[in-house]
Amino acid sequence: MKKIFVIILGVIFLIPITVKADMGPPAVREYKATPKSVDGVKYYSDIYQLNKAIGTFEYKTILTIAEERKVNGKSYAYACDKKNNCGYVLISELTLSEKSNLDGFELKYVGRVFAKDGVELYEGPGYIYKKTGDKIPANANVVVSGYDQNETTWLKIKYKDTVGFVDSDDASVMILYKGQALIQKNNKVATEFYKSNAWDRKIAYKEDGKYVIQDEYFEFSGDFKYSKTEFKALDELNLYKLLDYSEHKDSIYTIKKGDTVKFIYDAAYQGTLSYYVEVNGKKGWIEMDYGAGGEYFEGFDYDRILDYIYDNNLYTYNEPVEAKEDEVGDIVPPEEKDKDEKYDWFSKQNIIILSCAGAFLIVLTAIVTMLLVNKKNKKSVQD
Repeated sequence: MKKIFVIILGVIFLIPITVKADMGPPAVREYKATPKSVDGVKYYSDIYQLNKAIGTFEYKTILTIAEERKVNGKSYAYACDKKNNCGYVLISELTLSEKSNLDGFELKYVGRVFAKDGVELYEGPGYIYKKTGDKIPANANVVVSGYDQNETTWLKIKYKDTVGFVDSDDASVMILYKGQALIQKNNKVATEFYKSNAWDRKIAYKEDGKYVIQDEYFEFSGDFKYSKTEFKALDELNLYKLLDYSEHKDSIYTIKKGDTVKFIYDAAYQGTLSYYVEVNGKKGWIEMDYGAGGEYFEGFDYDRILDYIYDNNLYTYNEPVEAKEDEVGDIVPPEEKDKDEKYDWFSKQNIIILSCAGAFLIVLTAIVTMLLVNKKNKKSVQD
């Protein structure tokens, strides 16, 4: 009886452990490497000044690598030995000696390959790993199944039956987002766009039927939803063609006192508020410090506008688009998803929860049954 009870308790504790072992793909943290050459490898304090080595890591020295960087087509690792001597070394001069404890998490997003010549895959999340020999073509849709955002962001991707890792920092693979992003160069609003997980400043969007990648865009709060969108100017204010936070920019018009200004939409950046407006047939951007609106426009109250936006849920948050996979692992584009899709009882998460609940009920039933049988046996012996 005691033995059976211990086995049952063991099953209860093993179920969640077994489940956890299958949760999510790996992500890069750190790994161990050693110099390839018997002469060791030189290390540098700055990868832009490789003519000034600050030391040499000797052959077979175990190095800890926690950062990789790519400069001018070459890959470097920031390496440290046990004595805490640290510096940058060429990854091509190192040999992988111990993989990292990968503890990433599961994703299932729509991704797209933007590299003109396609993208090569690595066996692990780092340039120290070998290439798989596979190449995914340009403009291919992929499933992004995991990532880790460190100095370098490595995405784990799946294309049909091919799986591997790519470096997302150069925007070779980007993730599809739904929402609203403001394109800086032309004041257009993109509602479906791709964004690099590594650098939020890098964005891809469609223009004249083709995808364009650029380094700058701004988060967009949506249309200027307020009970009043036109305000009378109380003072002069410059109107700029583009949203630009640099110090040097050219004014395209001067808003004069008494002009009626129509607010169209707004964007915020580091405490500065910018608004896209129309005045006397001209459209452009004005900038004001937070709380300064009342000084320039009659009846303008930014806090009241914010309250209205929040109360009516008018903000649009940018969210990555989840991917669906069919039997062979190809992407089902988001527009083909069933909008009235019923609750999926057979999702991985629900199967895990239902399995655990079922196992618990079985174990509980077994325990109660054994206790009743034991009680009955004791009564029989007494009789």
